[in-house]
Amino acid sequence: MALRVFYEYPLYTDIVDRFLSDLDDNKHLLMSVAVFQTEPF
Repeated sequence: MALRVFYEYPLYTDIVDRFLSDLDDNKHLLMSVAVFQTEPF
């Protein structure tokens, strides 16, 4: 089973804002994936 999580992280500072904002409204998209086994075969 795979679990994918996406979070729109708001950026508040002007310096980081220019380099990391990849969405509208000065937000950065964080993504994470976790894979785990639910049955023993």
